Amino acid sequence: MGRVLTIALAWVVAILGGFFAVAGGVLLSIGGSPYYVVVGVAMVASGALIGRGNPLGRWLFGAIWFGTLLWALWEVGFDGLQLVPRVVAPTILLLLVLLTGWRPRTGTNRMHAMPAMAVLVALLAGTWLLHGQRVVAQVGPAVAPSATVGGEADGDWRDYGGTLSGRRYSALSDITPQNVGRLELAWTQRTGDLPMPAEAKLHKREYHSEATPIHIGDTLYTCTPHSFVQAIDATTGRTRWSWHEPARIEGNNYLVCRGVSYFEAPAGTPCPRRIFAPTFAARLVALDADTGRPCAAFGNDGAIDLRDNMGTSRPSDQIGTTPPVVVNGRLIIGERIIDNVNRDIPSGVVRAYDPVTGRAIWAWDVGRSQDAIAPLPAGQTYTRGTPNVWGAITADAVNGLVYLGTGNASPDYWIGYRRPFDDRFGSSIVALDVATGKLRWVRQLVHRDMWDMDLPIGPSLFDYRAPDGRVIPALIQTTKMGQVFFLNRLTGAPIAAITERPVRTDGATPGCGCRRHSLSPRACRASRRRRPARSRHGVRRRSTNCSAGSIFAAPRVPAFISRWD
Repeated sequence: MGRVLTIALAWVVAILGGFFAVAGGVLLSIGGSPYYVVVGVAMVASGALIGRGNPLGRWLFGAIWFGTLLWALWEVGFDGLQLVPRVVAPTILLLLVLLTGWRPRTGTNRMHAMPAMAVLVALLAGTWLLHGQRVVAQVGPAVAPSATVGGEADGDWRDYGGTLSGRRYSALSDITPQNVGRLELAWTQRTGDLPMPAEAKLHKREYHSEATPIHIGDTLYTCTPHSFVQAIDATTGRTRWSWHEPARIEGNNYLVCRGVSYFEAPAGTPCPRRIFAPTFAARLVALDADTGRPCAAFGNDGAIDLRDNMGTSRPSDQIGTTPPVVVNGRLIIGERIIDNVNRDIPSGVVRAYDPVTGRAIWAWDVGRSQDAIAPLPAGQTYTRGTPNVWGAITADAVNGLVYLGTGNASPDYWIGYRRPFDDRFGSSIVALDVATGKLRWVRQLVHRDMWDMDLPIGPSLFDYRAPDGRVIPALIQTTKMGQVFFLNRLTGAPIAAITERPVRTDGATPGCGCRRHSLSPRACRASRRRRPARSRHGVRRRSTNCSAGSIFAAPRVPAFISRWD
């Protein structure tokens, strides 16, 4: 390798080492592995030696590579799929480093070839480990099947996420890596629900097909953006029935239906096989799964009016887009509330009904109680503008828990008017008792969220086998922030560490910036005269009125950072 390329490679190795040393130091300070610090410092030294033409630089990098291989094997064993991202990049870099010692047509410097021979042997061994044996999923020690969550979806896909646990995984094995390339189109079904001119030409609102069909027997059930509910023959693609409810959609800029739910009523019940579907008219309808006709014995002629006890609002302020969850004799549903327009909007209440009769059982209204209350009588209204649950809900039937991912109080980009219960339950995972709606635990993932980082879906539930052999009932929660939270699903306690870090509390605008919010000049001057307060997290901040009211202020309490050890 030429001298210029050698020096360039030396710089690359040294710069990467510096990055690993600094980033590894941050990781180590919060309880992470010291591996990156050690490797980073060693890479800086290796790069310096390589740049000076010292062969010890190659030997040192070979030692770094060997140590990385040992660390990777210690961490994931001989699982080829997990080894690849840990060792491939270091191996490529090692080969480039070894090329710096290559001298064509010289036989005297055999010492330069010894690292290359060592890495060649290691690569051959790695090839045998990764490809000499068939790569299969690792099977750990036998553990009795957990009775805490439903298993994987098998022949049917009965819920939005496959099962109540929301794992979105099928155990079917007909399609494999060997035959997936030979799949061919079997059929195409056309819903007949086409974009309107306001969507296709004028672009006044968005039109999205986001439904996940459920599969029951030989039938798929799904819904469309304009509130069509359809049953499709899974073998032929023929539409077996289609039901539609006209609804006013003016004022709503995002048309979508994410799916429907299935329920089998007790034997002898009229309309025993039911499809529950949300509609843009803020109704929850029960349809006969075989015919598509409304189940007249449910609710009021086959539907529940979700605008009951919600006060007066525009039709577009409250709509149904996400399927309810049916678990342990409860039909539980949240709604999409248009929470970024004004303060006076419907409640984010989550309600539970009897899936057989449609009778209301409980209502979780955070403005009235942290626990669910009895349904309100006619003439009373659930607390307006509270955080809503617009995404899919998951549930643990055996432990009797339902998991909600909450949004924010309206308007969600303005935190100046938040009430204590809004702050407590916004952008959170909430676990409620299925039977009663009593709060079991809550974990907030973004404090005082003003960036619309709400939870778009309920968590996925599974049983985690800890390194010490214990099986822990767990959940995984994904977020809009790209962070993943790993918690005990019975208590909400972290399994992977969660670290809170202080952030700025004075807003983006120097001083108060009262022109950017609703404070009067007099109130602004008064707030500036107050001495800075110390928050409960030990971070100095300005007065509540000034910083909370600023549209441009950063969150006033620490944000979450999630990491995996």
